[in-house]
Amino acid sequence: MIFDGSISPMKKVVLSLALVGCSFVAFAQSSLVRGPYLNTGTPESMVVRWRSSGSEVGQVVYGTDMNNLSDTINEPSGTTEHEVNITGLAADTKYFYSIGVNGAAYTTSTPDYYFKTSPEHGTEQPIRIWAIGDFGNGSQAQLDVKTGYTENFGDVHTDVWLWLGDNAYGDGTDQEYQEKVFEVYPEVLRNSVVWPCPGNHDYGSIDIFNNGPYYDILTLPTNGEAGGVPSGDEGYFSFDYGNIHFSLNIVPAIHSNGWNGIPELAEQDSEHNGRLIIAIFHQPAYSSITRFDDAFSRPFSCGRT
Repeated sequence: MIFDGSISPMKKVVLSLALVGCSFVAFAQSSLVRGPYLNTGTPESMVVRWRSSGSEVGQVVYGTDMNNLSDTINEPSGTTEHEVNITGLAADTKYFYSIGVNGAAYTTSTPDYYFKTSPEHGTEQPIRIWAIGDFGNGSQAQLDVKTGYTENFGDVHTDVWLWLGDNAYGDGTDQEYQEKVFEVYPEVLRNSVVWPCPGNHDYGSIDIFNNGPYYDILTLPTNGEAGGVPSGDEGYFSFDYGNIHFSLNIVPAIHSNGWNGIPELAEQDSEHNGRLIIAIFHQPAYSSITRFDDAFSRPFSCGRT
């Protein structure tokens, strides 16, 4: 704007106040702190999560055409921990998406902001699985593994991303997850569904009632909605991907905090009719006390922490 000398002093004061007000509104808008990241993917649904700096009503805009995101879903109320469950999706389909609050987008519609629904159960097709454990230690080795994977396999979609426990050293605090997980893998988190197990280091910030950052951060199936037997507990669950059935933390293994699974539930889940069943949990059912020495192997021991 160009102003001449014809504006009165009073009008100048009013104009200054208006500009200050506009600046205040712009600075008050929340910012993206964490994510987006994906949980509990099924053939018909996907959970999109993120964290904002202020409490706002979250919004996800999505569609199969990156240049025409045709569907919108809003959260019912304001929060900083956003969790949007998108339902009514087509199986084995790629959807592009953008997240935001109150109509203001945090992300733009680009090729890497997408999610892919699971194929129908029993479908036989190639599946890309990335499994990592004891990874969130903030080391250069962690970064090297991530870089190696994304540079060599980044052109192929990761269908299943397994976390095998000890995801964030040393005690699985929220800040440790932020620094050693969310800030390390942002480009993978935005388009690959996370299927995690807790490890002994993650349990460092979990109480006896299973309250803590690990459970607050993640949205995991408890009612069999992703396949398998309902567990009623995010600590152990099952899911299907094509003709593979995954049981995470469900096979009973002694942990430093007690039983991680329920034997009866594990037995029921093992009767699943998937062509391949993969059971995953942090501490092994059988392990050598002294590494590489099978003479000392015994059930439910752990050779490392």
